[in-house]
Amino acid sequence: MSITRNPALASSATSLLIVGTKKRFDAVKRLVVGGLCTAVLGGAASVYATESLRPDPGIQSTEKKQIMPKNNKMVPTAEYNAVIAVAQKYVDGLRSGSVEGVAEAFHKDAVMYGFTNGKLLGGSIRNLFDFVKQNGKAPDITTRLDVLAITPTTAVVRVDMEKDAIGADYNDYLTLIKIDGNWKVIAKVYHQFEG
Repeated sequence: MSITRNPALASSATSLLIVGTKKRFDAVKRLVVGGLCTAVLGGAASVYATESLRPDPGIQSTEKKQIMPKNNKMVPTAEYNAVIAVAQKYVDGLRSGSVEGVAEAFHKDAVMYGFTNGKLLGGSIRNLFDFVKQNGKAPDITTRLDVLAITPTTAVVRVDMEKDAIGADYNDYLTLIKIDGNWKVIAKVYHQFEG
């Protein structure tokens, strides 16, 4: 199906010439509601063209108008920054070798699970605190922090990490929850890379 302007119909505000099968034409015709035409190709959800049209007085629509959902931003930018700040506390604690610094980022009941040297390890976040206490500082650590998902009360942050205290590289996935207005990591899932 192709959709083009039809210059021969100069009397209408905007006119379209729709070329294609009758079935597809009928599908597009049904989308003409309230003077707005949105052409959807091949039944997919991708929008090909949006044109302002005068409603055809000879066509009576029996279909209900589709109402667009509100286009509201659900989570303010400040919340993204607050989530990243918590993940950064974790990284800063690792860099300085501070158990207290790492602990600031985590809920007291947080858990962690992941693969270290090919074996699944997990349990209380205290295992991470013991690791920091045993191995100390990670002055050469480099990281990239990305908010993968966020809602008003939950978030997921990916921490791409190189050169921790034992020189290992990791991907951490931190799940955060907002309790009493404060973001805390409630779970850490990780993968240690070989190297």
